[in-house]
Amino acid sequence: MLTRLAYRAALILCVCVWISIAAPAAHAADGIKWAKSYSAAVAEAKATNKLVMIDFYTDWCSWCKRLDKDTYTDSRVIALADRIIPVRVNAEKEGLQAAQKYRITGFPAILFINGDNEVEGRINGYLPPAGFSERMLQVMKVHQDTPLLAARLRSNPSDAETAAKLTAIYASRGSERKAVAALAVVEKTDGANTKGLLSRSYASVGDMYQSNRRYDQARAHFKKSLKNGKNAFDSSYAHYSIAFSYLGQNRLKEGATELKAVIAIPNCPPGLKQRAQTVLPEVEKAIGQK
Repeated sequence: MLTRLAYRAALILCVCVWISIAAPAAHAADGIKWAKSYSAAVAEAKATNKLVMIDFYTDWCSWCKRLDKDTYTDSRVIALADRIIPVRVNAEKEGLQAAQKYRITGFPAILFINGDNEVEGRINGYLPPAGFSERMLQVMKVHQDTPLLAARLRSNPSDAETAAKLTAIYASRGSERKAVAALAVVEKTDGANTKGLLSRSYASVGDMYQSNRRYDQARAHFKKSLKNGKNAFDSSYAHYSIAFSYLGQNRLKEGATELKAVIAIPNCPPGLKQRAQTVLPEVEKAIGQK
């Protein structure tokens, strides 16, 4: 996630314009037009190239009810939902299989998927209308831009910057084949690594493997990210991620070493340093109990 901040920051610039255009398109009184079922929504997405917004809820979830009351009645959210295919599923009833497929463990959980069942974005937990609509816009903008970026790369196969953006997008979706192919373009065309594209691209693919608990492959990519890092953030994020690849395999001593490396980096981003300082004592305590 952190490896894609620069790209997401660029997308934020479009938010205000999109909201101003979208707001008049629907009225709160009309409400969100929910699809009849998850399968119907996916089928429509495949036919129209629209995104599906899946709201996973449960009967006992109080934050789900607040989302219904506060957020789904907002005119901005309703207008944006009209551009995609929204569907609500009870994660303990008709949506149980889908919830298991997408590893939903907390509620509410909102996933944005395409017609190929790839997750293009998510919202974990409750968000008020402003934050929810902003996140919707970001996901929709990336969905809209991805084919354009892919076409740009096809027309100019040496465009390392576009390849790096696509690497991050495909990796965030878990599209391994596409992510690895885009990464190969970055490796081939950005040998000088003048913009730090290699480091960020390796980290994006590492994140993908890490999320799937493929720790050896994740670590290999984070080490390459570390080698090609151009600044304190790149190095800190790589060490931090390597630490968790070790911890995921219960290799506590190696994990502790990497956490110490994060803390020792000059100009380490405060957030990463604080996380490492929080986790390290717990890891050292576990080592002592072995």
